[in-house]
Amino acid sequence: MISLINFKLVMPYNLSIDPETASFMDRCIGYALECNVKHLKIRFCPTILGERHVYCVPQALLNAISVQELDLSYCKLHLPSIGNVTLPFLKRLSLAYVFADDNAISKLIAGSPLIEDMSFISCFGIKTLQIFNLINLVKFSVSIIARLERLEIEAPNLHSLTLRGSTWASVLKVACLKNLKSLAIYRAPISDKWLHEQLNKFPHLESLSLHECDILENIKISSSSLHKLYIKSCEKVARVQIHTPNLHIFSYRGDIISFSSNDLIVPEIHLYIESNNMEISCYIRLIELLNKFNQYFNMVTLASQTGESYIIPSQLRQLLPPPLHKVKELKLSINSARECPIAELVDAMLWISPI
Repeated sequence: MISLINFKLVMPYNLSIDPETASFMDRCIGYALECNVKHLKIRFCPTILGERHVYCVPQALLNAISVQELDLSYCKLHLPSIGNVTLPFLKRLSLAYVFADDNAISKLIAGSPLIEDMSFISCFGIKTLQIFNLINLVKFSVSIIARLERLEIEAPNLHSLTLRGSTWASVLKVACLKNLKSLAIYRAPISDKWLHEQLNKFPHLESLSLHECDILENIKISSSSLHKLYIKSCEKVARVQIHTPNLHIFSYRGDIISFSSNDLIVPEIHLYIESNNMEISCYIRLIELLNKFNQYFNMVTLASQTGESYIIPSQLRQLLPPPLHKVKELKLSINSARECPIAELVDAMLWISPI
């Protein structure tokens, strides 16, 4: 009659699943379910990753009335065609390195009507992922699903959406996300047009992150609700235009860009320049960029690998005015101090933003 809140089963590294290990895990999970466990985590760690080498979770686990949080790693979900999933009180689901087909995933979603938080990380066998009729879903994340062909999301109360993938679904549809507040996109082949069209559908978006989206070239964002904007390593981006009057933080990492904004005053900016060729023309573009920030931002953080990107040549310092003379606070972050000419860097910072 023991009542369990948390039960965590982590198997040490095994070459492969064997009948004895599977039987032991079945008994452990059965015991937890008999004790009406609420939070259940199962992690099997094979030395060889493959469908034949991972643990197949028992059918009883997929019909556990008591389970509210389910975390599966390196497992397999298998359902017969007539099998069903009944997880009426499940609120959080995390699948990492899980093997499952469309039938199992579809029934898992349909059988979890109260789900609030759902994530798929490096799963295998899923070709179609459709998120419908989950009115309580507020957080959803998809990360690197091999061979995913179709992803459709319709969740009216979703607040946070994360899409990450080295490969991408050929069909991606997001609809009825009117309450979305946070959107993060990693390594996606999204176009300028697609991004612009989607952002117009999210009137309450507060945080936007774009990482390694290498097709983007000209980012245009107009939003009165946006508070945080992160753009990182989108290698083809050449221009960023934003009209975001309530923006609090702007963070950019990449090559020197053209930047413009309408009447923007932002408390904080983080700028990490990644440029392989800092010629005189590049330094001029950098000064022009910093001068734009001088008009809009109170605090600026400059970052780079060694800091040398910000050592403006002396001939340009004699010809041009300091670009950040209005900024109240300037910070510098470098990754490798050993390679950094400290004296030159300090001198450069004092020119960029004179006391």
